[in-house]
Amino acid sequence: MFRSLSLLTDSDWQTLRASAREIRFKDNDVIIKSGSEQRTIYLIVSGFVRIASEVEGHSITLHRLGPEETFGEMSFLEEQGASASVVAEGEVLVEAIESNKLKSLLSSDPGFSARVFHSLAVTLSQRLRDATAYVQELNVNEVAQVNRFHSTRLGYITQRQLPEDLVQSMERFDSTLRGFQSKLRNGAEIAELDNQIDSLCDSVIQDLKRFTGPEALIEIGYDDLMGYRDTDQLLIGIGAYVFRETFRWFMLSETMAHCYMKPRGFSDDIVTNEMISANRPAGDTVLGESIDRWFLNRTFCRARRESANLISNTMQRLLKGKSRPALLGLASGSSREFLDFLANTKAHPMTTLVDVDQDALASVADAISEFGFSHSIDLVEQNVMGLVAGRGRMTLGAQDLIVIPGLMDYMVEGECVSLLDWVYDNLNAGGHA
Repeated sequence: MFRSLSLLTDSDWQTLRASAREIRFKDNDVIIKSGSEQRTIYLIVSGFVRIASEVEGHSITLHRLGPEETFGEMSFLEEQGASASVVAEGEVLVEAIESNKLKSLLSSDPGFSARVFHSLAVTLSQRLRDATAYVQELNVNEVAQVNRFHSTRLGYITQRQLPEDLVQSMERFDSTLRGFQSKLRNGAEIAELDNQIDSLCDSVIQDLKRFTGPEALIEIGYDDLMGYRDTDQLLIGIGAYVFRETFRWFMLSETMAHCYMKPRGFSDDIVTNEMISANRPAGDTVLGESIDRWFLNRTFCRARRESANLISNTMQRLLKGKSRPALLGLASGSSREFLDFLANTKAHPMTTLVDVDQDALASVADAISEFGFSHSIDLVEQNVMGLVAGRGRMTLGAQDLIVIPGLMDYMVEGECVSLLDWVYDNLNAGGHA
């Protein structure tokens, strides 16, 4: 039974389908064009369709529908143009009910009419409820994600509790960089500047590790018993002190400044990942460029760059021998792994890439156009955890491979378990994740 018309009786269905006509669509056929006048309700018998909208000149999927789902109801009820395009994904069979035929049936049988409109009302109400539930999840495209519980980080450590070795190290860090800055302003060259910057910045990391260990924090607390702080407070205090002492220098780095300012509302956005991937150091002044080079050479950044090749090669291995596998990427971001895989595979995978960030999806669409891929690639704007919770309209067929590049780094244990359960439920027999 079709979910959108779940209140209809068997007799109602016989009446309705007697007035419907079967239509077959091929892959990428446009069933409904956005803005077009159409008065037809479509019932999906087999196959999948995507509800798509234009974002920065690219087609981005908003919803994905499959068997026993319907579309076209809003235009039928409102008698207005279509709000989005509907495109076939692969072979699709639908039953189409023209507006004039449906209206004739509705006017001839009040009971049938009541059940149809009741079903449509329930369907649209549920969609509105879903939209309301996850609208905040899409706010990444409009507003910053503000943590209301950030404190000022003041008062967590007393002056007497600050380790003298740490204070001297921070003063040495600052004075050395001021000396470099003065020489560079006067046109002098500094021998092995990058090596010296690496050593200075590494010393900050080493100091943080040294003075934030459990034993070090207990010892720091004993240095001022009258100004009691527990180890959690002292940990914050040490971090805040180092942050304040080094901030102006690290903000000369283009990548670090972008991470701190979070123009998109979060530090690990599409631009940050592109900066790390490009590995082109930049910043304010020669010092800024050198500090940026140090940051981009950190283990975290190197791992990000190398992981794309690792995941791409793993995809090649897991999908070997499959001519048309179903591939799903969740929180796909820049999708470097997927683009590398598609550029080197002889298969013709049906690829679905899901991300909440429109800018990321638009960037991937640009890359797809640039590479000239002929593969089936569907870009879907959805919040992954909202999808796992059942919000949003995205019907999927069983997948041969589901890839989640880095989302779990930001999730708590319960969310990870829910995501893994969802992945398992959507895998084909013998599929991989």
